[in-house]
Order: sequence, then structure tokens, then C-alpha cells
Amino acid sequence: MLRGMSRLLSLGLLGSAVVVALACSSTGDGGDDGLYAGSGGGSAASAGGGGRSGGGGNGGGNGGTGAAINIGGSSGSVTDPDAGCATSSGKADIVPPTLMLVVDTSGSMGDPPPGGGGSKLALTKTALVTALGGMPDTNHVGLYNFPNTAPLGANCTNPNLRVPVAPLDQQQRTRLTNQINSLSALGGTPTQEAFRVGADGVANYSAPGQRFVVLLTDGDPTYGPNCVGTGSQKIPPAQQDALVNAVQARRASGIRTFVIGSPGSENSRDVLSRMARAGGTDTPGCSDTGPNYCHFDMTTAQNFGQALNQALQAISGQALTCSFAIPTPSDGQEIDLGRVNVVYTPSGQPAEEIGKSSNNCQSGWTYSSDNSRIELCGADCDRVKADPGGRVDVVFGCTTKIQ
Repeated sequence: MLRGMSRLLSLGLLGSAVVVALACSSTGDGGDDGLYAGSGGGSAASAGGGGRSGGGGNGGGNGGTGAAINIGGSSGSVTDPDAGCATSSGKADIVPPTLMLVVDTSGSMGDPPPGGGGSKLALTKTALVTALGGMPDTNHVGLYNFPNTAPLGANCTNPNLRVPVAPLDQQQRTRLTNQINSLSALGGTPTQEAFRVGADGVANYSAPGQRFVVLLTDGDPTYGPNCVGTGSQKIPPAQQDALVNAVQARRASGIRTFVIGSPGSENSRDVLSRMARAGGTDTPGCSDTGPNYCHFDMTTAQNFGQALNQALQAISGQALTCSFAIPTPSDGQEIDLGRVNVVYTPSGQPAEEIGKSSNNCQSGWTYSSDNSRIELCGADCDRVKADPGGRVDVVFGCTTKIQ
């Protein structure tokens, strides 16, 4: 007999959309406490992709044409499509990230780095264009540079983005590439005002998903809040603290900040490291006093161009989303957020549950703030992203397992 509605959401790691099969589990003498329990084997529900074979139950059904999770009883079965309740389906989209590139184009960026190869700005432009080429079309990307007003004065930054955020289609790639290649080095370093404009550009963009500012600078911040400063001297400690606090405030609103310190930023490595830590992108074991700083420190790189390429590649990888939209069932059924579970199947390995996070999203998974998305956390997000052949399934209908 039918014991309860169970819903399956299978999330492909390589694609941007997957199919959701809504189905009831066919149960025998078992309950619904376990994700892989059941008494009768059946054939897998059709959901696009390879099904799993039932096992351990009374019947041991064969895998069908879709992805399925064993749900409900006491030994092993798969969802039975013949039960007559697998009638609804929906599409779940992987939610792409939004990135704002905030690039220092102050006068010192025209200087060559140690090891030569051209100016720091020339190498930066090449690396940025290369990084864009490796990003998927689904990413949302914008560009801001600082300073971008001349002559400098009370208004040390331009409130208008160089390229507003938009999906990274061919037109946006062309706009970004053209504007990056047109950048020139001039003026001081109004880091805080530039960060504010760039972060506002991300905050005001309407797409869902994770949001990032990528700040690249080669020197000391020479203007504080509201463009206070000389433009030629490093801002005092109180204004440095204000800059770090501004990054932390954006982190609290859901915007994370990556920081890249180009050659020339040696005297500000502590501030840039604090910014990365406040922005939620610090690495385990890092220190604001070095030698392992919390930001991407390029000051000792023998080959700045190569090191910058590697840093941008690492940032692109970290920005890959672990966020999955939860579709509205087309049969009108309500999703019970207390009966959701996540199952990860590593390449060539048996499936394993990922419990709901109980450690402030250091691992496991959680809901987005509006409960519209499943978001993998920390270490679990990292290992899933590193396994392109793996699979994540979200199962609806069983009591949520907590880590």
C-alpha cells in the first residue's frame, strides 16, 4: 500500500538544470525512517539519467531510466513508478554566482612587477580576460575600476560601474573584454569608495545565488571613506579599520569578498588579509601577520602574471555554485522543509548522506535565507565541486537528518 509522498530531486553536477521526479514510495512492512529502507524492490522512477537497482527487499527491482533514491521501509527498494503517483515533475536550476571585478588602476599599476613581463596593469588585463574565458555563460559578472575620474578631487571615484552586472553571454563577454583592455593607470587608491560602489553593484543586482566582490589592488589605500585623504599617503589605522568593517558588513548581507594583493602592496598585507578574513574568503590557518596571509598575496611571486592567473582560477573555482533552486511541485503539493535530505554519490563510490549543517555551515547543507534553495556548505561543497562525475540527490519526504 502507499504510505506517503516522497519527492526526489536529482542534481547533476555538470549541468545547469535537472529534472525532478515526484513519486510515492511503495512500502511493505517497513517505516520511513531511513533513506534506503523498504521491503519490496521496484524499478527506478523515470527522471532522466540512469536508475538504481533495488536490493535487500523482498523483490529486488531493476534500475529504470531515471535517477532514484531508495526511500521508506526497512530493507531496500526503489521508488515504484507503477504505484500511480509519479505524475508530477519540475526543473531545478543550479543557481549561478554573481561576481563584481573591482580593479585598481592607480598610477603604480603602470610599473613593472619583479620578473618583468610588462606592467602590472598589462599583466592584470591579460589575466582577467583569460579568467573570463574560463567562466560559464551562466555566471553574472560586472566590472569596476578605481580611480576612474580625472583629475582627482573631492569625488575620487565614479559612481557608475564600468560594466554593470549581467549574464556572461557573448555580448557581456565582449563588453567586459573591451573595457578591460581599455584600462589605463592613473591617480591614487580610493579602495573603500571603490569597494562600496562595486559591492552596491552586486547588492542591487536582482539575480539569486551567491555574490562576490573580487578586489585586486597593488598598493596602500590612499583615500578613506568619502574620499578623505591625500591620494598619495596610506590612510591611518582608524580608516583602515573602517575599510575592514565595510567588508564585514557586506559579508553579513551575503556578499563575500576575495582580495588579491599585487606586487607593491607589501606595506598593506595586514589590511588586505583582514579584508579577506572579514569577507569570508580566508583560508584555514592563515594569519594577518603572515607569512601565510588570508588574501591572495602576490608580492613575492617570481612570475606575477602566472601567479595572478592561478589566483583568478582558484577564485573562479571557489565561486562555482553549490546552490540549487528548489522547484515548486507542479502537482501543487507543499514541500515540508523538515522532511528534506541530501545524498551525495561520489564517482565510483557508494552513496552517502550529507546531514543538515549544525556548525554554522562549515560542512553539511542549509537553506538559503528565503528557503528557496539548498546550499551545500564548506568542506562538503568543496568535495562535491571537485568531483565532476559525482551526483547529488535531494530527497523529500523523510525526516531531515542533522549532522
